[in-house]
Amino acid sequence: MDIHFICPHCPQSLVVDSAGSGEWINCPNCKSAIEIPSQTEPTFSKDSFSRKSFRSNSFVDFVIGNRLLKYLAVICAIVFTAYYFFPLIILAAALALYFIPSIVGRDKKNKEGIFILNFFLGWTGIGWVIALIWAVLKED
Repeated sequence: MDIHFICPHCPQSLVVDSAGSGEWINCPNCKSAIEIPSQTEPTFSKDSFSRKSFRSNSFVDFVIGNRLLKYLAVICAIVFTAYYFFPLIILAAALALYFIPSIVGRDKKNKEGIFILNFFLGWTGIGWVIALIWAVLKED
């Protein structure tokens, strides 16, 4: 009857005859000396599930090899930024557009009047146009 076990130093699966139970052999993969377990012992050890053995997993190799996690992190950052900051950018642009008459007339003698007209009546459209005209007119 054959004994199936995993090398405790690497993920190599080994099969030996039960007559060799208790003997020491070298692993063909990592060349480490290992003892062939008996039939009553479990066929795996605590060390067989080490980080090194899981690194040889094909899915982990795919993720690390293709930098999939890195790309997913970049995509998540872009989506997060677009979802949370895009409305703020739109709001800032709308406020800048609304206050163009006040921005244009900031060096005028009547800048407070332009700002008040723009602030209170700019939403009507007509008030915004009047404030803009007042802001671009030359002073005496």
